[in-house]
Amino acid sequence: MSNEITVRPAGAEDLDTIVAIRAAAFESDEARIRAGLDNNPRYNYGHYIIGQLEGKPVGAGVAFPIQMWISGVPIQMGAVADVGTLPDYQNRGVATAMMEALLQNMARDGMAISALFPAAQGLYRRLGYADAAVWHDYSVAPDNIPDFEEARHVRPFAPDDLPAMRSIYRGGQLSQADGRLTRSNSWWERLVTEDRRTGGNHLAVYDAGEGVEGYASYTLNDDGVLKVHELIVYSDAAYRGLWRSLAARPGISAVNYLAPADDPLLHLMVIPRDSRGGNRGWIFDDICHVTSAIMIRIIDLAEALTSRFYPHDMMGNRVIKLHDPQLLNNEEPLNFRIVDGRPDLIPVEGKTPQIEADVATFSQIFCGYLSPEMARRLGKLQADDETVEWLGKAMAARPLFIHKGDWF
Repeated sequence: MSNEITVRPAGAEDLDTIVAIRAAAFESDEARIRAGLDNNPRYNYGHYIIGQLEGKPVGAGVAFPIQMWISGVPIQMGAVADVGTLPDYQNRGVATAMMEALLQNMARDGMAISALFPAAQGLYRRLGYADAAVWHDYSVAPDNIPDFEEARHVRPFAPDDLPAMRSIYRGGQLSQADGRLTRSNSWWERLVTEDRRTGGNHLAVYDAGEGVEGYASYTLNDDGVLKVHELIVYSDAAYRGLWRSLAARPGISAVNYLAPADDPLLHLMVIPRDSRGGNRGWIFDDICHVTSAIMIRIIDLAEALTSRFYPHDMMGNRVIKLHDPQLLNNEEPLNFRIVDGRPDLIPVEGKTPQIEADVATFSQIFCGYLSPEMARRLGKLQADDETVEWLGKAMAARPLFIHKGDWF
């Protein structure tokens, strides 16, 4: 048996196959998967690929185009999801072949970067992806949230609130809330449909009479745990009011929130303490659980470097050399220049590289997860002191965070 692996684009006739593979690979429900694919505003069967072993479809995966906001601008990104293989055909190279094909497809389609939520990291690390964020998983006892009087201004969502919610979300993009994804009109409509506001699902807004200043999407489970999916504000009063309103819901035992690393919830609590307990020593209580999150990868180095903003007073240029065995175009040295914050590329002209790293390390530097100084200390980056300082200033960013409504 040759065990020949082939990868091909999916067609409309493959929809049942995609659903069956996803259900088996991820131990999920076919009806739920099909419902998620039907009328999905972001992707459909046409974005999928099929992995075949000896001509039999045994794997599927998807990469669809979207924009991630970094440094206050949208960057073209390939979002990778649902890469799975039927259980009886796993560990035979099919998933690797599909991911290699998706990388080539994203490069062909002009993606600057790619991101994914890994079920397991090994495969993706071998292909150049790297951790891009750690998020804080809070579980807060209701009485650990102060009794802010602003809670009286929180009310249930009404359809007329949607334009204000969209404005608040986009305002965060423009203020460098890094990691947010661009949401189309149809995606917003999906997020506020009636089924997102029935049963245990809720949407609430903060409105003190001057218009909506913040909103929260959350689920109240039968066990009394209130799970916050999204909480976005543009005023301090809205932040305080929404948190107190959530904690004041009757019958809840805890408020859970998966938050960006720089969220001020840590400092909002009366006593910084995780309600799930945990003591690491007689004076050390758990505050939250820190968890790995998304992985990221540069797909087109030139496009990634020239797509983002830089500090307006930055000047200078450096020759960058990446090591990227999967996407060989990234291995060509680039002379990257910044003039008054504006990026461009100029001829290399035989200059020796001043910045050298593998694609995974540079991807982490690009999104602000790993500082150049730390990368060099760990032996992952070659650069002199002046270049490390220059690169660190250029790539400074807030921690990446993708709200649950945008998970893929």
